[in-house]
Amino acid sequence: MKHSLTPEYVVRYGRGHVTTSLPVNVFTQRVPWSSAGGKTEIYLSPDISWRHEFSPMWRLNVSGGTGLDESDEVMAGTAYYSGYRTRVTTPDRIGMTRSTRASLSLRYADMVTMFVWNFMAMASWSRADHYNEYSYGEGLTTVSPVWENADIRSLYVMTSANKTVSSAGLAVKGTLNYNRTVAPVAQNGRKINVTGNVFSAAMTLRWDKLDWITVAERPTFNLTWQDLYDGSTGNNVLANFYNEADLHLFPFKGLEVSVSWEYNMLEVERGRYRHNSFIDASAHYAPTKKVELGLTVSNLLDRKVYEEASFTGMNYNYFSLPLRGREIMLSVTFSI
Repeated sequence: MKHSLTPEYVVRYGRGHVTTSLPVNVFTQRVPWSSAGGKTEIYLSPDISWRHEFSPMWRLNVSGGTGLDESDEVMAGTAYYSGYRTRVTTPDRIGMTRSTRASLSLRYADMVTMFVWNFMAMASWSRADHYNEYSYGEGLTTVSPVWENADIRSLYVMTSANKTVSSAGLAVKGTLNYNRTVAPVAQNGRKINVTGNVFSAAMTLRWDKLDWITVAERPTFNLTWQDLYDGSTGNNVLANFYNEADLHLFPFKGLEVSVSWEYNMLEVERGRYRHNSFIDASAHYAPTKKVELGLTVSNLLDRKVYEEASFTGMNYNYFSLPLRGREIMLSVTFSI
């Protein structure tokens, strides 16, 4: 059970304000099946933020703070299976993490030229009172808590730009972001610090100059890798590409036709790629205000398998799922 009392003080001046707060937290924990007993902690979580407008177009935000957060791990009186071969031993008490964070954001917005630019950087430093160790065996993986300090550091940097050209009916947005995380990984009796890196570049294009057609395109490129550490192979850079496209047609009143295409190229391991391509389509026609006819086609290309791979620089996941194939549905909708 947690209670918080948050006194706050705000200093305002011509172009901005400074806000400080000093939450007082009381956290009480008691785990019925644990022999560790209950306890009550009283702690402060100071926070400060500064907002300043240099001009109607330029705005700066700076903030920082520190706090203590309780773990959100699943707790049970006995071990449980999170998968068919993964056995999890839950902690006998609620873990706590002390964290310190700092962030900065800068924004430029010109509503006359319809151009917006954003920059943001965030850093955090955390120390948890425990971590999980993974023990991999031939037939079973066990996950157990280890009550030792675990330090985690992360850095996130993002910049984006939006431009709208009203006369051409075109809107463009580009985003670049980078995330770096240093965290401990423990398996089979060995504990090391692993550094994961994720770089992403994304773009959104939308064109709606004409009343009867709208087109949107959303490509994304991800690059993930780990810094070298003792025992690493060095072949840990993976790249993924995702693309989504939409087409909406309104040829005459009451009729809407939509086509969406999703394509991704996944590097499931160094130099080996998997491709997914899916097309869905639909058409809806309302001859009257109370009747609507519909046609929906899913998985138009009749793909049999869907594959997904993700690498955060820390953890790698890959899975494939069987699909039902192409599906066509007709519908008639009445409203009373």
